[in-house]
Amino acid sequence: NPQTTRWKILRDVAAKAKGLWMLTGTPAAQSPLDAYGLAKLINPDNTPRYYGQFRDQVMLQLTQYKWIPRPGSQDIVHRVLQPAIRFERDQCLDLPEVTYMEREAPLTPQQVKYYKVLKEQMLIEAGGEEISAVNAAAKLNKLLQISGGAVYADTGEVIEFDITNRLNTVLEVIDEASHKVLVFVPFTHTIELLKTAFDKHGVTSEIINGSVSVNKRTDIVNRF
Repeated sequence: NPQTTRWKILRDVAAKAKGLWMLTGTPAAQSPLDAYGLAKLINPDNTPRYYGQFRDQVMLQLTQYKWIPRPGSQDIVHRVLQPAIRFERDQCLDLPEVTYMEREAPLTPQQVKYYKVLKEQMLIEAGGEEISAVNAAAKLNKLLQISGGAVYADTGEVIEFDITNRLNTVLEVIDEASHKVLVFVPFTHTIELLKTAFDKHGVTSEIINGSVSVNKRTDIVNRF
């Protein structure tokens, strides 16, 4: 972005350099306007002097606040970003096809019991707490929580369910894996259930969620 201090410093450095080599996989990730700052650095003589001029070339104004890319804007972006070379992912990576495997983890009898009641009546009592669903979307969310093993009651308390079958399936996948494993979990408290199960079975694991600080997250990723 040409308005930033970082861009202005880089412009001054580039002006004294014999050459400038830039690498990006997303020269115009959000809109054609993203390319303006890059183009002004690598090809200033072939780029409109003012941002407004470039915007009018590549964007079409529909309302006071809404702009959309003009037809042919990609060609303009391509032209102002020259000289450039492009390597497609297929030219750089030689990876096998992604393999998808589906496994079934039946609900435990306890899950089935409460799942059925909530589905039919939109209200259950478990662990001395009421769990209700005020509409179809809320009901779907609560049913997913039961499937995952932890439901948030109306009071905010967390009610845990027996998810032995699901845990055994995850442990089975980990045992069969030849490398490290990433497990994606939709609900925060279900992550805690998994972590407890992993610790119990001697599986080394770390948690990354919204409550983990950036520094700790970076450390976990580096160690992984």
